[in-house]
Amino acid sequence: MDIVKFIVISLTSPIVLCFLLCVVGLLCGFAGSVKLKKTMMTLSLCWLALCSQPYFSDLLLYPLEHKFPQPTLDTKTDYIHVLGCYYDTAGAMTEISRWSECSLQRNIEAFRIYQNTGSKIIVTGGNFLSDKEVNYAERAADFLYSLGVNPSDVVIISEGKTTSEEIERILTRFPHATLGAVSSATHLTRLKMMYQQHASPVVLFPVDYTSTGELVPSLKLPSTSALIGVQKALYEYLAIAKYKLITVRES
Repeated sequence: MDIVKFIVISLTSPIVLCFLLCVVGLLCGFAGSVKLKKTMMTLSLCWLALCSQPYFSDLLLYPLEHKFPQPTLDTKTDYIHVLGCYYDTAGAMTEISRWSECSLQRNIEAFRIYQNTGSKIIVTGGNFLSDKEVNYAERAADFLYSLGVNPSDVVIISEGKTTSEEIERILTRFPHATLGAVSSATHLTRLKMMYQQHASPVVLFPVDYTSTGELVPSLKLPSTSALIGVQKALYEYLAIAKYKLITVRES
């Protein structure tokens, strides 16, 4: 599964796709099809140029990140569910540096909601890190303790290597609870679908936005952040399509 995910992530990268199109073009040239070679080369450059534009990136991200309303921090739920992201176990670095940006934003937002509502926090995530001996949920709980969350207010579910597995574990344990799910903004559509499949009420708390939500047509210098935004959007659209296919097969 890790290999499949790595391949999918790689193929959603505009730079990787540009490179692959160039390779196909070169192979066509070696095969004697000069016209097809030029077409593939031109297509690869046009694709890279398009993906490097912030406006194109924002167009792809907008339906994912700005479809749902943003709840206030005092919106009360039975539990606050913080979905897992990543924690770097390799190398010599400070503890705070081991947390990815999405992890930091999710954990801190959960803490802010906790301060306003007093709802208990549920952290999920199994042993999917580089060091398989380190459990993500346990590390996330330690982080929350360091912020001042009472250990008795943190529920640790140290299982789940994918988003769907995390949700299944939590709904098995708390089937009738209203949950406040804290996750990256690009995940909202897929999260909503997963909770709805289990007929579970959920309030979505988005963090880690990649786009501003302002769709202003523009032509700017190529941007690496736009390339990253396009990759995130393409990956999420593929993940949504995969989830829908699986749901249809199971129904």
